[in-house]
Amino acid sequence: MTTLKKEKIPELQLVRALCIIAVVTVHATSYATLQMTGSRYFAIYNFLNIFMKYGDLYRDECLCAFL
Repeated sequence: MTTLKKEKIPELQLVRALCIIAVVTVHATSYATLQMTGSRYFAIYNFLNIFMKYGDLYRDECLCAFL
């Protein structure tokens, strides 16, 4: 019995990496956006939190990237 080796697609690895970064960033900045409303860094944390939610918007595609 021979096993077939699947070819790795570099573009898919990039999509996976972007999804991982997006999820980690959203989780890392969610607490900060609630607690740092008076801070001068609030705008940066809020931007990152909102911008990186594309991972949530394209959740199905990101989930498919891991399969």
